Amino acid sequence: MVVPVECVGPRLDGAARMSERVLVWLAWRLPRRLAYWAAIRVGVHATRGRWSHQVVPELYLVDALKRWGE
Repeated sequence: MVVPVECVGPRLDGAARMSERVLVWLAWRLPRRLAYWAAIRVGVHATRGRWSHQVVPELYLVDALKRWGE
């Protein structure tokens, strides 16, 4: 299976890769209720302020995550 280059993301050095692995490990061990409310928080952030025109059912997860990073 060939993965497109734009899906791979930036290459990380050893320390950054380990840090990323720790964060993923932690994220998968969060209590479900906490993960649920974190997802709600990302969605709310992505539909406020300059994005207040956004129709919520049409919001893609990828767009919400990009807006969280801005």
